Amino acid sequence: MRTLPTGAADIQEFYRDHWNGDFVRLVRAKIPESELREYALKVGAKKVVTEDHPAEIISWSHGPSWWSPEGLPRYCSSGPDQRVLVGWQDGYVYFDAAAW
Repeated sequence: MRTLPTGAADIQEFYRDHWNGDFVRLVRAKIPESELREYALKVGAKKVVTEDHPAEIISWSHGPSWWSPEGLPRYCSSGPDQRVLVGWQDGYVYFDAAAW
C-alpha cells in the first residue's frame, strides 16, 4: 500500500497468511490510468501482459466481495513460488501478490 500514488483513493486491502509462509495480498485503489505503469514498476511487476503473450499467469487470487478484477492483468512478475499481478479496471488498480 505504501507504493500507491499519493492521490490514491477508496483503498481496500485484504491479507491472508498461512502457517507455512504462504500468503495472499490484495489491494484495490482508485488511481489514474496514467500512473499504472509507474505503480507496477514500484511493486516489481515489470513484464507487460498481452492477449498474445499472457506470460506465466496462474490467475487472479480469490478475495472478498470488492475484489473483482476481470480478464488478464496488465503487468506481472513471477518466480517458482511467488507471483505479482497488477491490473487496471474502471478507474481502479488491482494488486495481487501471492506466495506458495
